[in-house]
Amino acid sequence: MAPRVLVVGSLNVDLFQTTDGSSIKLGGKPIDIAAVKGMTLPAKSFVENPAIASQLKAAGLQCAAGEEEGLVLSMDGPFEQATGGKGANAAAAAGQSFRAELICNFGKQSESENKLLSADLKKFGNVDTRRSGLVEGPTGTAYIMNYADGDNAIMLLGGANQNGWAASGAVVEEGGKLHKAIEESVAVMLQREVPDYVNLEVAKAARSLGKPVVMDVGGSDAALDVNLLPLITEIAPNESELTFISGKETKVGDEVKKDLLREAVAALKAKFAAAGNNDVEVLVTLGKHGSAHFGSQWTKSATEDLMGLLPHENQMGVFKLGTESGKPQDTTGAGDCFRGSYVAARYGQGKEVAEAMQWASAAGSVSVEVQGAMPSMPKRGAIAARAKKESSSGLFASGAVEMKVSLKKPKPFYVQAALSFLKGVEAKPAAEGKDAVEAKPAVDALRISGLGEACGVAVAAAAQVEAENAGTIVSIKTAYPRAGGYKGCAQIVIDIRRK
Repeated sequence: MAPRVLVVGSLNVDLFQTTDGSSIKLGGKPIDIAAVKGMTLPAKSFVENPAIASQLKAAGLQCAAGEEEGLVLSMDGPFEQATGGKGANAAAAAGQSFRAELICNFGKQSESENKLLSADLKKFGNVDTRRSGLVEGPTGTAYIMNYADGDNAIMLLGGANQNGWAASGAVVEEGGKLHKAIEESVAVMLQREVPDYVNLEVAKAARSLGKPVVMDVGGSDAALDVNLLPLITEIAPNESELTFISGKETKVGDEVKKDLLREAVAALKAKFAAAGNNDVEVLVTLGKHGSAHFGSQWTKSATEDLMGLLPHENQMGVFKLGTESGKPQDTTGAGDCFRGSYVAARYGQGKEVAEAMQWASAAGSVSVEVQGAMPSMPKRGAIAARAKKESSSGLFASGAVEMKVSLKKPKPFYVQAALSFLKGVEAKPAAEGKDAVEAKPAVDALRISGLGEACGVAVAAAAQVEAENAGTIVSIKTAYPRAGGYKGCAQIVIDIRRK
């Protein structure tokens, strides 16, 4: 069987509703859900959220322990139905970029819904589910409340996601179906809409077989299982989840701050180190600020480079949306899309971290232009097209610009481009059939990088910058990274400050 990304996790029947402001109705009574905006919570955690619990008490809608899902089921419609679940969404995204298998549980009581779910997984990512289980009870359900700004809150009813894993045969035994699926994978993705013991068993097997384990923190507000910490290769929270699992705030007001983000990552890596895992990587999604990656050897006790980054740190901004308003249509599944696309790009396509982040950011930007989770997972061609466009500078912006050179254009083109960045560009009116040129100010610093035979182009551009007294070379670094993940390739990175 061809190698693929293996996702072990959840599958949901998604029920969508657009909120009136930030209010829903439970049993006909309005409940403001502004306090859980942006969160994905099990029904129990939703009901027990202090801001929600106080409203439920005032409305006479309290329920006994164990009856939380029944209370959420009393939510007034109408709803639109679609396929979702963090596991299914990530698998579809990975399948669009590479190949993917999903091992999940379908519920016997949801026969008609299961047919639609299977059809969607086939259509949106050609996801293989043949080794998934069929267990008693309903398939998992997610109530997704969309806000006017495109953000959402999600309430989960576990169903088959939480039940019957042993009965379905999803126990990792040597020679068993799950063990074989792990063995055939390039990486294993986990999330927390299934029981911890499932994740623990899969992670142990994956690490014993030498497979990377990527953990999505979403799906639960419970503390991370300490037994999982030594087994995770890469943990991937959003900024809010990072705050929760690290114990460190990442924002001042509504704005994420770079220094606070680093403090939170350092605190999280310290927790992993205490559990015997000194090599965990951290990939944080930051909404409008893009994403940031902190490698296994990263430490906050270092000096920033020209691009505003510490050693073993990468960042990616966001791509401009193609919607008429320039705003998202629906953010449901966007994080799952990013992570599934990233894992497929890095471990499936063999891209370096920065390239994989760019690919994932492009995929995420396309996904939020489409309503729904599963239908929004973009095809590989659409991702590649978006990845060629300009992205924002991201949270760690330093005023520097990176210019990647290649052999696709002649050497004089890149020489002139480097000079234009450091000298600025004067405005010119349209003339003699040429378009008008918009004025652009000079940048403070420029990084020129090239791979393989393009290293000579990078050196030529940097040398001309110094020759024309436009800038001073402050750093030259060489490396031999994998090119596309399959073979080594010479690389040069030249940092220049404007004079």
